[in-house]
Amino acid sequence: MWLLLHCILFTVLLVLLILYLASSSDFLEKFLHEATCHLKKLGGGAVFATIEANVFRTKTNDSVNITEGDIKSICKTKLRASVTNVVIYISYLHQKVLSTINQKKFAFMDPTAITASAYSSSKLTRDLIARMDITNAELVFVPYVKNNQRVWWLDSQGGHQDKEIDKIMRRVVEGCLKKRHSSGSTVFGFPQHIPQHKNNWESVFYAMRFMKEIIEGKLKLNSTVIVSTHCTLLKNSKYDEEDITEVRREWVNHVLPLLVT
Repeated sequence: MWLLLHCILFTVLLVLLILYLASSSDFLEKFLHEATCHLKKLGGGAVFATIEANVFRTKTNDSVNITEGDIKSICKTKLRASVTNVVIYISYLHQKVLSTINQKKFAFMDPTAITASAYSSSKLTRDLIARMDITNAELVFVPYVKNNQRVWWLDSQGGHQDKEIDKIMRRVVEGCLKKRHSSGSTVFGFPQHIPQHKNNWESVFYAMRFMKEIIEGKLKLNSTVIVSTHCTLLKNSKYDEEDITEVRREWVNHVLPLLVT
């Protein structure tokens, strides 16, 4: 009985919080305020989010700490989003988007595998092969920001990709094929002709939006070339503010339950 009442109360609180946040154009500011207050009640720490094992095809569930800094970088412009922000959004894509589509078609590489790695190229290559060898997905997303750089990559940016990562990923593909004793050929490359951001402040949101639109079928993958079914995308070759705000809102709505428990 108490469990039922707790579930009902939790649902009511969550609905009220969503309605409160959505009732104003200051959605993100309100969320930031509510989240900051919640973290202060916890002693200024962080909330924990569980990343299920099937998100990154790992053996066990993992968890990430969502800090006030992570939340601020989602809610405010000109603050560079963190690796945690990307991990949380990938978890959202997996749970909310892939749940209605063929999950086996897409797979995600944990961005921390490259971003936080101090490995040598050979060690990183072996680690990535081990991670990717367990998936037979048609397309693997590998978002990353290397070392101390501030720009997130998911494409070649017109041929300006990191050549070291390019070599590593080619070795990973070759290594996976070898371990599977596959005689077939696999097309590998960085996609071209996708939206380009004007500066590096929003690069992480472009990577998030780009993954989502491929999964939803708004962007078609033809070999290594992205073909857009969104006409304004082809015309302007960039996402507008509404596109980026939608990503921010999706991230916020995904973590809302953590703030009312």
